[in-house]
Amino acid sequence: MHLSAVIFDLDGVLVDSEPAQLAAWNDVLAQYGCALDEGLVRELFGLRVRDSARKIVDYFHLPCDPTALLAEREAVFFDSYVERITLMPGVAETLVELAAQGVPLGLATSGHRRYVERLLPLLTRYASFAAIVTGDDVARGKPAPDCYRIAVQQLGVSPSSTLAIEDAPLGIAAAKAAGLFCVAVPNRYTAELPGLALADVLLPRLDALLPWLHRSAMLNRPSREEREHRA
Repeated sequence: MHLSAVIFDLDGVLVDSEPAQLAAWNDVLAQYGCALDEGLVRELFGLRVRDSARKIVDYFHLPCDPTALLAEREAVFFDSYVERITLMPGVAETLVELAAQGVPLGLATSGHRRYVERLLPLLTRYASFAAIVTGDDVARGKPAPDCYRIAVQQLGVSPSSTLAIEDAPLGIAAAKAAGLFCVAVPNRYTAELPGLALADVLLPRLDALLPWLHRSAMLNRPSREEREHRA
């Protein structure tokens, strides 16, 4: 397979955001005497936050509309939690190496534009993204393929030669529906979710991606470690 580009999901792949996201929801739900349970949490991974708000209101039969609940959650999240988000292990090395190899990079995330822009500085110190598609840019969130189709169009590449890096079944389904080759790198929250087998390749974590790409001959130049060893 000739590698034309790599498109990353954001939450759970590049940034360790799930603890902050869930804590913000539970802070808001506490006033209604509710808390996210494991079953509901499993349904939220990969959804746009506004779709999550709708699902939560329906699940708990809350006396408010999803827009109002989302506004409460956003205030709590940006005030108390967004600064706690950190990079997932292996992100810096992966982005630096792909950029050094000249591989175009993209983001296809369910996160909304304000959230993504807040986190971008964590990532752009290591590499730039030629395409950034957020949940605000599509009519349908994951598992619909819209975000990946737009990202591929922005990059000007073929879906069949583009890798999507995802951590959850909804994102995997979106990538596959758009015709991309999907690599799943589940985390501690998504590793047991049904639907991961839809991915073309399952890796234990993101820092296994570069070795796999080299073994698969998708990267033309030697790895950074090989270059340093030869020097």
